Amino acid sequence: MIRLIAILLCCAAATCCGASYDQAVRQALRTLGEPIGYSPKLKSDAIASNALPARVSVHKVIPRKFSENTMQQVFKLTGIDTNSTFKGATEGVFGTPGVRYYGSLEQNHTLAVIPAQGWMHYERLEAMDDKGNKTLTGPSEEETLRRALEFANVFGLNESDFARHPLKNRLDYLFTKIEGGPVRLEPRVKVRGVMLRRAIDGFPVTNGRLYGGFAVEYGFHGMIYKFELIARATEPLSAIHVAPVSEQLKVLATGKDVFCARWPASSDELRKDKAAELTLTLIELVYFEDAPEKFQKIIPPLLRWEGTLTHKGQEHTVILYTPVKEAKRD
Repeated sequence: MIRLIAILLCCAAATCCGASYDQAVRQALRTLGEPIGYSPKLKSDAIASNALPARVSVHKVIPRKFSENTMQQVFKLTGIDTNSTFKGATEGVFGTPGVRYYGSLEQNHTLAVIPAQGWMHYERLEAMDDKGNKTLTGPSEEETLRRALEFANVFGLNESDFARHPLKNRLDYLFTKIEGGPVRLEPRVKVRGVMLRRAIDGFPVTNGRLYGGFAVEYGFHGMIYKFELIARATEPLSAIHVAPVSEQLKVLATGKDVFCARWPASSDELRKDKAAELTLTLIELVYFEDAPEKFQKIIPPLLRWEGTLTHKGQEHTVILYTPVKEAKRD
């Protein structure tokens, strides 16, 4: 009897986990786009048959703790006065344990810390103020990337915690800049930033912005203008045996459970266009981490596809998302 009860409890737990996982996948897909409804003829010659791992973990979110040492280093790098605090939002995730607001709203120098979400947001408008020196410029791309990686170490993040570019032999990052300057002179870089794409178990994380994870911007005199950390703490919950690429393509071919942020044609239009073709150029396994202001219990893996839709003689670059089809078990 005891053994039977144990088996029943295990089955119930597995069912609950499965339902929660399915719900997390649906939520992720709806956040990333709209269902396309119909898929035209596929061309997948550029997709390697071994592009996917044999198995991948489903992760659950656990509270992240920012140590006192970490916080002291953040205060030092940002110049935040720890004795200066203000009252911020208290609803939703902003009402979770450990939320703190430092700095001054009047001086536009603030730091918000939401540990449960692994979220920090900082801003200092003074970093853009040249104080009359019109020859000042922001840092180079090389310096910005170097300093950003050094800053990431403060949070215990190393290069292995960031995604590799799917096509280039380097980290996956994107540079940003804010330009301005006196009239009649060439624009100068006032702020330069870099967005580093987070990875979980070596697989990139997406949240709709592609480069969610760690972003930092530097202004004049090396001063930090803004930074945002979005890195929920996680641990493996279960594992999925991933079906081969050929099986994943079948999901895409049905048009069901296929989501796209900006799908350029309706199902009826594509059905009428017999020459319509979707040429796939990339497939990658990604994890979905929701926006930091939203609660999230499970971080599911998804498949992210890049390609070109040819429709009515025009080419449209598209990004598609599908659930990970599980391999059949003997």
